[in-house]
Amino acid sequence: MSKLVGLGEWIRRLSRFFAIDLRSLGLFRIALGTYVFWDLLDRGRFLEAHYTDFGVYPRDAVVEKWSEGTYWERLWAFTSFHMASGELAWQAFLFVVTAVFALALIVGYRSRGSAFLCWVMALSLQNRNPHVLHGGDQMIRQLLFWSMFLPLGARFSVDGLCAVQKAYKVPVSTVVCSFGSVGLLLQTAFLYWFTVLLKSAPQWHAEGTALYYALSLEHYQTVQGRFLLNFLPVFAWKLGTWATMALEALGPCLMFFPKATERIRVLVVLLFFCFHLVLIGGLMDVGPIVSTSAILWICFLPGLFWEALSRWWGSLPSHPLKNVLEQARARLIHWRNQRIVRRIQFHEGVPNLRPTLIAQAFAAFAIVYVLIWNLRGVDGRRFVLPANLEWVANVVRLDQNWGMFAPYPMIEDGWFIMPATLKDGTKIDLLRKGAPVTWAKPKSVASTYVNERERKYIMNLWPVALSDQRPYFVRYMRNRWYRDHPDQPLKDISLYYMLHITPPPGKPQPEPRKMLLFNETETTPGVVER
Repeated sequence: MSKLVGLGEWIRRLSRFFAIDLRSLGLFRIALGTYVFWDLLDRGRFLEAHYTDFGVYPRDAVVEKWSEGTYWERLWAFTSFHMASGELAWQAFLFVVTAVFALALIVGYRSRGSAFLCWVMALSLQNRNPHVLHGGDQMIRQLLFWSMFLPLGARFSVDGLCAVQKAYKVPVSTVVCSFGSVGLLLQTAFLYWFTVLLKSAPQWHAEGTALYYALSLEHYQTVQGRFLLNFLPVFAWKLGTWATMALEALGPCLMFFPKATERIRVLVVLLFFCFHLVLIGGLMDVGPIVSTSAILWICFLPGLFWEALSRWWGSLPSHPLKNVLEQARARLIHWRNQRIVRRIQFHEGVPNLRPTLIAQAFAAFAIVYVLIWNLRGVDGRRFVLPANLEWVANVVRLDQNWGMFAPYPMIEDGWFIMPATLKDGTKIDLLRKGAPVTWAKPKSVASTYVNERERKYIMNLWPVALSDQRPYFVRYMRNRWYRDHPDQPLKDISLYYMLHITPPPGKPQPEPRKMLLFNETETTPGVVER
């Protein structure tokens, strides 16, 4: 009997590390839904180019790429509503539908169902064109997956599940602890721990030059990053590199420190917010990945944070803005209470914030599966996933790899030029809307891209592994030119990469090399491999 009591006490102590405050979960839901909605707007700028048959990755290219793959690889590629049609209207319709689901998630209307629908549509969209995806996409994919196992509508929501429980005079918990919460918190820890394990090159360890090489990439370089690159000495980059490794390795460990856990969590969350939003976001133009990285940490905010925030808000003197916000909050609570009254009148019952046994079992399985998947990415010989379980990752997209700048930052940098010749002999650059061709380096390579989606796709044209995408890109640019300039036919088109190798610290900058990636005339297309 004493052993059973001891086991229960052990579980109780362990569970406090994996409990999520329901207010933090509500804020996490709002941030997650807001990101999904904003991401749709951002992707929409290249809706035709990235998702229609007129664009850079038509459906026949998808079919060709995956036709010789395994059954589960083909299923992954074709499990996409966006593959049903290559018309712009269909893609726009799906974007609008997904935006509605995202708005429902933001306001907390049928929150768990909204999270499931956002997850389904995220998988569909990401499966349609993987060439425009960045690290933040797999973060959002995993966060939406784990959120389906949690009571997202408990607080700050139209659902108002905690308020409904109070109305029924049911004891209301302030936290949730389940395999879903364990999975969500461990997913964040896995991201940082495994990115550290994957950063195995000397640039991250003995040399300490990884941060220098990362900030030297002109695809991502900002004015502030360029200034520090020229201003700071080499030893400063070494300290920065090693400090980054230490933060990524030890930061998640501190979230489970047994002493003063809540205070430490508040400090670590604020530290990672500053690390991603201020430091990385200020020194590198890496797009929305800084936002998704910050969203990861919201669920670690403990009750201590909300209590301190409440005291701070109450201590503020009366102000018109504060009064307006409090009045708006009161009106929303009144409207929600009216919905609760109608719910009681229709005898809808008391909501249960605890997940079902089946959901708990699947979440527990997913935790082990994700751990093995990540371990296999570090050492595939020691950690093997049974072949008959590979399909799980392909169907629910639990596949993940956190090799950001791993095993080492790229040193191959540069910019693209697409010279074309008109019938009258005029040379133009199709990448710059028909401007005269110039081989000079742009003042800012990063600013030549409209957003991260365009940058990610065009950067993917350089590696040999994705050279089969170059003809589709050239075809799209040619067709777009003819659509906009039907009276100016093209004689030939070429795609060049001005390759610039980042030198070691203190070494002179080499001259860029002109690399021909693709050349096409009216009758003879061809690819020149590097």
